[in-house]
Amino acid sequence: MNENIDSTQTNLIVTATPVEGQNYVHLQWTDLGKGYTYRVYSKEKDQEIYQSIPAKGDVVVLNIYPSPVQNTGLSGGAKDLDGNVIPDSGILKTWLEKENINEVKIESISLTSFNANPSKYLQKVDGKWNYDCIFYGMWNLLPETMYPNDNAIEYLRTFIHEGGGFMTSHHTIGYRGLDRGVNKLAKELGVEIFGRKQANSNSAYTCRDSSGNLFPTVSFEIDDPSSLSNADRTVYWNYSSKVQMAKKGLLDNYPFEVGDIGTVFDIPLQHSLSVFGKGDVWMTPVNPTGFTDGTFKEINVSPLTGDHGTNNFYVHTYNNTAIINSGHSFPQISQAETRIIANTLYYLAQLTSNTSCDDHKGQDVTGPDKVTITNVLSDDKDLKVSYSKPNDKGTSYEYYVKASAGNNTNDIISNTVSAVNTLGIAGYSYVIDNIENTEPDNKIDTSDLSISVPLSGLDLLKPIYIHIRAIDNAGNVSETTHYEYKYVSSLTLDKTEITMLEGREEHITATTNPVGIGVTWTSSDTSIATVDETGKITGIKPGQVTITAATIWGGLSATCVVTVKRDIILDIEPKKDKIHIKENVIANLVIENITEIAAEDALIKYDNTKLKFIGTNEVEGIKLIKLDQDDNELRIITASEGLEGIANAKRVLLKLYFQGIASGEALVDIIKGKVSDGIQMEKDLTYDECGEATITIDDIVIPDDVNRSGEFTLLDLAIDARHLGENPNSLPQYVTDQVINGAIDNDDLLKIGEYMLNNLNYKLK
Repeated sequence: MNENIDSTQTNLIVTATPVEGQNYVHLQWTDLGKGYTYRVYSKEKDQEIYQSIPAKGDVVVLNIYPSPVQNTGLSGGAKDLDGNVIPDSGILKTWLEKENINEVKIESISLTSFNANPSKYLQKVDGKWNYDCIFYGMWNLLPETMYPNDNAIEYLRTFIHEGGGFMTSHHTIGYRGLDRGVNKLAKELGVEIFGRKQANSNSAYTCRDSSGNLFPTVSFEIDDPSSLSNADRTVYWNYSSKVQMAKKGLLDNYPFEVGDIGTVFDIPLQHSLSVFGKGDVWMTPVNPTGFTDGTFKEINVSPLTGDHGTNNFYVHTYNNTAIINSGHSFPQISQAETRIIANTLYYLAQLTSNTSCDDHKGQDVTGPDKVTITNVLSDDKDLKVSYSKPNDKGTSYEYYVKASAGNNTNDIISNTVSAVNTLGIAGYSYVIDNIENTEPDNKIDTSDLSISVPLSGLDLLKPIYIHIRAIDNAGNVSETTHYEYKYVSSLTLDKTEITMLEGREEHITATTNPVGIGVTWTSSDTSIATVDETGKITGIKPGQVTITAATIWGGLSATCVVTVKRDIILDIEPKKDKIHIKENVIANLVIENITEIAAEDALIKYDNTKLKFIGTNEVEGIKLIKLDQDDNELRIITASEGLEGIANAKRVLLKLYFQGIASGEALVDIIKGKVSDGIQMEKDLTYDECGEATITIDDIVIPDDVNRSGEFTLLDLAIDARHLGENPNSLPQYVTDQVINGAIDNDDLLKIGEYMLNNLNYKLK
């Protein structure tokens, strides 16, 4: 019932305490003394309307069964309150006993007897009703034989208003004779009855009186052409042999386990009737058809009141009343149906003289917060996922108690209290795959805050998805967290530094693990150097940029620093970039990247701690005009000898001879330069247009020349050639083993020839 709470202070005080680990709330209230009975009202925090809830342990139920009905012995000879053997329509007690359901005690009476004298069977003793609940039904008879008369209806209405539980079943409401029977209890049941326009021509099914007005019991009329041929059929009645749990709470698990939300049960064929429910829906048909050959049509909003609800339910509760659509195929009944009936009857037992109760309806039915993934790591074998423990929000309930001494005008309303039932996180269910929206099941896979799975079962060239949900100790699940991870274990570049000339191209190669991951390329300054999608770099102008390669997923990047210089015009090119101590090396002074040059001037600085300048040799067509030597600097001026010496392509201007004197890296650097075409151009070269070279001197000292004259000449070569193949030790007067290996061989001849050509003093005259 929708009770308006009186805020007036009273001496009725209630407390609510969640029982740790037990998934119910213990309620305790003031004892107002003898003669008082109590009803407890509850709602979830965000709901608007309070509903009365169960407040008793064992439940005593009066089963009003339809009559007359055949008796095939299903009741086993059990008798009703009149001493009559119970027919097949009254065997609810038998079915519950078969399921060992002893918390619900059933006594039975026929509808015929109850209609004749309801007060004989449903009565008050010391101001208290002798039954906690009434179960009316069940059978597949015509309603005319199943309807309580008006006197019985009013008696039932009083029982409901004073806190008694009432549950009805198939063919008792919303069928034929819409102005009679339980249809008159629509308000108490939290439903609206609707009629069908096409059925009004049939007096048994009409929803209008002789004046054409809707019956007071009928809220609205629907238009259903599909029922023209048969008023006993409509697409607004669902029809199914499967039902599923639609709401989590007491009805699906207390006192008897039925199933969780979404659990599907096979039941004998059932169909609904013209009833629009506005209360709680606990079970719904699975993929119902309309009770014709058509598709079922659902109503979600009442055309009369605008209230939200549905005509698609199998079990519906409202305060201390309930409807179950079981009975179409009775006495066939499933275990799920007997258990849901027992749980519902327990739920409807809401009037008590006790001053405490355990609210098993006040369960934690709220899923935890989503899981937050904090870290994802991978190596060559496993994917490791860490996450934080989410908050188990629990479910918040508000309660008050109403006390009555048998006179509604003197009812006492307690304070309102709230309690949050929270059972805590039990664990996590997860799936890791390559599918974007997989939903894990509701089974706990781990209670840890990290998981590790092998990479071998995943396609590493596709995004990897981590799907995880939290599960609390009540079995509630959180919304699934879907986390995308793109696996890349490494990204490397074949170059990390490049020096290049403007207008030239270089290429960087990126390597990923696994192979085949896409890479994007960017330049920190495209005015200096650009890079394309293949890693090709083009120098634009002098400067320095950073080229970055990044994987298209996985978040890895690698960089290469690129220095762009102008074209070098004067350069140093050693014949060898690595020599021994005392070894001579030729470093050519060259000109390139310019045309029509007839004269050159260069200032060269070299590392005189590691290199000794020996001298120069001219080349054909070029004249050495000036050579100034000052400590570690050389000033060199050259000129072409006529037109044949004009530089129009790369050419050597002069041979410079150096000798290694100490190990290490020695720089030979042209620090200034000038060129002229001999016509009108004289150009000063920038530092970038002047080249440099590094010569590495290792710590090996070359032997003396063969005959120990102080320099390598043709004579040294001839000595080794004459004694080729002999033992060096047999010629102690010579240093014949130049490439030390204990023999005079071709390696020695070749090395002597190399040293000879690097001897500035050895010339053909």
